Amino acid sequence: MKKIIMGAGLLVASLSAQAVETAVGLSASTFGPGVEVTFGINENISVRGHFSSVTINLDDYITDLDAVQDKNAVATGDFDLGAVGILFDYHPFGGKFRVSTGLLQNNNELKSSATVTNEPIGSATAASCATPGQCYTGTLSLGVDMGGTVPYFGMGFGSAASEGFPIGFGFDIGVVPMNV
Repeated sequence: MKKIIMGAGLLVASLSAQAVETAVGLSASTFGPGVEVTFGINENISVRGHFSSVTINLDDYITDLDAVQDKNAVATGDFDLGAVGILFDYHPFGGKFRVSTGLLQNNNELKSSATVTNEPIGSATAASCATPGQCYTGTLSLGVDMGGTVPYFGMGFGSAASEGFPIGFGFDIGVVPMNV
């Protein structure tokens, strides 16, 4: 079953190395760290290409669970973040304020599993695990893929592809539906 969850804010902070109408910048967003290339069409319209990707290994966070510390469980997990997309920026006043829309290929995915071996149930002890029904053994797997091509709508401040100081800062706040 597919649900659409509105992603709270693609928040992008960019440091840009500028040319007169083209700029390359670094970004940080809910899709992870990335790179953007901006092409200025005129003073009101620009086009941005976006690429971001990072993998967060959850193994370090999972080891805090009691069963894992007791060596009765093995748990692993990875959280992959990333997106590739094209965004169209409209600067209605010809300045830094912009309204943006575009398409993103959402590559966010969560993969995790836990295997429990000989975990005593209730008042059972580890020694009674030889008796059937006294201990739990099993595996739990979780996979959530939020991938798919999704629209982006937002607004922000900044115009990397403009004349002036060669270093800039910008941000966006917007919404991205996520397929779950």
